[in-house]
Amino acid sequence: MAETQQRGQLAKPGEPSCRMSVREMPDIICDLEPHDKTIQHRDLHGRTWDWSKLDVHAGPRVYLTLACTEVSIMPEDMQDRRVFTIKVERTAPGRFAIRWYGECLSRDRQWEYEHIPSERRDDWLEAHRFGYDEALKIAREMAPTLKSNGRTVQEWMAFVRENQ
Repeated sequence: MAETQQRGQLAKPGEPSCRMSVREMPDIICDLEPHDKTIQHRDLHGRTWDWSKLDVHAGPRVYLTLACTEVSIMPEDMQDRRVFTIKVERTAPGRFAIRWYGECLSRDRQWEYEHIPSERRDDWLEAHRFGYDEALKIAREMAPTLKSNGRTVQEWMAFVRENQ
């Protein structure tokens, strides 16, 4: 559970949680307590989040849970970026899937069709679920290997630049 301790505490069953995309929240998960009021953090987009402005006594405790991280070597404003973007998505506390266009990456680095939840067996889940740090590391390794219409990311970016 070192992963959970590094990122803060996740919501316990029955407690409120707030799921946001990585575009809407900083790249951390934290359990905000009164003693945490001095935390400042710069997110992936360069914005500074100043937790000292948050009144933790204003209502019920809110838990931020990382639900999805997009991994791509293409800039956000690049045409067809979504085609070359892998998603690391939370499927259960401490478990993440690496997904790309309806397929799920296995531990042996094979993209496989992901069945509906009722058809996923425990052995399949074990081969296709990772801790967050491991999933992010693997997604970063796999991002440059993606191909669409026979072109790698680098070939696609060169093609777009040549045809602008």
